[in-house]
Amino acid sequence: MHEHSIHDEEDPIPVFRKMLARKGIKSEVMSFKPSLGQSKNVILEKISQTLVGELETAGPGVGLLLLVGPDLASMIFNRMKLLSITPPILSIGNSSTLSNGPSGLVFLDLFSPEQNYQASKFREKYKAKFTNEEPTTMAAMGYD
Repeated sequence: MHEHSIHDEEDPIPVFRKMLARKGIKSEVMSFKPSLGQSKNVILEKISQTLVGELETAGPGVGLLLLVGPDLASMIFNRMKLLSITPPILSIGNSSTLSNGPSGLVFLDLFSPEQNYQASKFREKYKAKFTNEEPTTMAAMGYD
């Protein structure tokens, strides 16, 4: 797999889509950029409306990869479940931040300092550099 740095000029999404296509996987990218000060409920509504429209006509063999935090992923999953739209959903992040995560939503834990030596070392260095600020999954993924 080709690795990208946050300093690369090339957008990683087209590269990722080409990799999926070589494996016979059709992909579509939907991006949502919230307005300044927009609430999670407004964002959730916008994402849900778009996903419902796309998924109602998608047929079998469709799944979602949500690149959002675990709380928003959980809200999206629950909204889809209420509407009886239940494709497999994979999200990044550490589900341990959720007090009661939904059954059926799979989290790909990319950063778990409690369970991984390298992640714990990264956490130490990050906290030293950023005055005891706790690193997020996104910080660990984007760090060079």
